Amino acid sequence: MIKADMNEPENWWPRQSHLRRQIASKYTKGVTGFLEHELESLPVLEDAIRVHAPEQIVEFGTGVGGLTLFLHELDKDRPLYTFDKKVMWNPHPKIKRYVGVVLGRGCKEAMKELHDTAFNECVVFDSDCDLLIKEQEHVVERLKIKKRTFLYCDNGKKYREFTMYAKYLKSGDMLGVHDWKSEISFDMEGVAELMLQFKPHPFNAFFIKNRLRTRLFIKE
Repeated sequence: MIKADMNEPENWWPRQSHLRRQIASKYTKGVTGFLEHELESLPVLEDAIRVHAPEQIVEFGTGVGGLTLFLHELDKDRPLYTFDKKVMWNPHPKIKRYVGVVLGRGCKEAMKELHDTAFNECVVFDSDCDLLIKEQEHVVERLKIKKRTFLYCDNGKKYREFTMYAKYLKSGDMLGVHDWKSEISFDMEGVAELMLQFKPHPFNAFFIKNRLRTRLFIKE
């Protein structure tokens, strides 16, 4: 039996819900970010991070920056490294079109305001990093550094992020992923084998019971 799969019921499937939500900055008045997470998962994720007390957070999938804002404001003095091959406040024409058509007019301006006002120097953006084309050496070195780390995978093709990078976490580090079962599961290539190195976080029981897409694991 796969160690990290012990608490997953058979035929479990997440709620089918519209995930795009707004999140307001706790410190910068009038600034909001967009994220594609169930809001009820965030307090539980916050508790898990508080208990784990990581010395650095590494996020795969900056996207429109809403979850980055959430993670940063849990501790604005903690280093946060966020990676994506594009972020939505970039001026690229395709991104402008995505923001205008999918997210609504004016979102690009709101996201640029978020980027310019809500983050401090502890947040390092790498917005030209294709994590999946090959293992990125600077990302691997960041994960291997001798600091307690929380890695959160929320980019595209999450099972590949998992299998390419989670193996570099140290004992005691915490691994998180979003879109469980819809974009990553134990039956996808390499995931079950990798999970032999991890144990499920106790808070997964909440995510499972409420059919939420977040999962957390601890490296053994």
